[in-house]
Amino acid sequence: MPDLGHSSDSFVLDDDLKRRLLLTKSDHWITEAELRMIVDLSRVTREGPLYFRPFDEDMVLAEVILGPNCALKQHVVRNLVRATNPCAVVFRSRAEYGGFRVIRNGADLKSIAEQLQDIRKACT
Repeated sequence: MPDLGHSSDSFVLDDDLKRRLLLTKSDHWITEAELRMIVDLSRVTREGPLYFRPFDEDMVLAEVILGPNCALKQHVVRNLVRATNPCAVVFRSRAEYGGFRVIRNGADLKSIAEQLQDIRKACT
C-alpha cells in the first residue's frame, strides 16, 4: 500500500501510484471505453463535495447520453449542449430488452444521424 502521508501539506502522488490508479479497473467495467487522467483539484471548480474540470482541447465533450429515467426533453438538452459544445451529439438511452444493460435508444437513430450531419458542417 502506498504511503499517502499524514501531514496537512498537499501530497504528491508518486509515478507508481498514478500508474496503478490509471490502469486498475474492475472486470465489471471492462467494456467501458474510457480515458482516465489525474487532475490537480486546486485548478478545478468545486461545488460542495464535487469537483468539475472544464472541457478544453485535452477533454472534449463528444456525447450526452440521457438515461432511461431522465425526464428532460432531448431537444432542450441538445440546445443547451450546442451553446457551448456544438460538436457533441445528444441522445437517449433505454434499458436492454431481456437484459440489464443500458443501450442507445434505437428510436433516436434518425435524430443522431441528423445531428451528425449538422456537426459535420459545423465542426470540420
